[in-house]
Amino acid sequence: MNVTIRKVSEEQTIIEVQTRNGIKELPITKTEFGYSYPDFAEWDISDKNYYDLEELVDNLGDKLMGKSSSLNISYGD
Repeated sequence: MNVTIRKVSEEQTIIEVQTRNGIKELPITKTEFGYSYPDFAEWDISDKNYYDLEELVDNLGDKLMGKSSSLNISYGD
């Protein structure tokens, strides 16, 4: 499954995901108490893709919240 990080800001990250039915956009938005994102459980992706995407969303959400990581990740356009 192809995933592209389209936008990274202090308030929102947008991921573009290639599913079996086409491209879907998944925004991760910073909130007062954490971060939120739309449910993607019904997308036409495999179980492994779902869990991998969930892990990516959690990592990007933590980044929005300012949690540090031992990895220095750069996102190119």
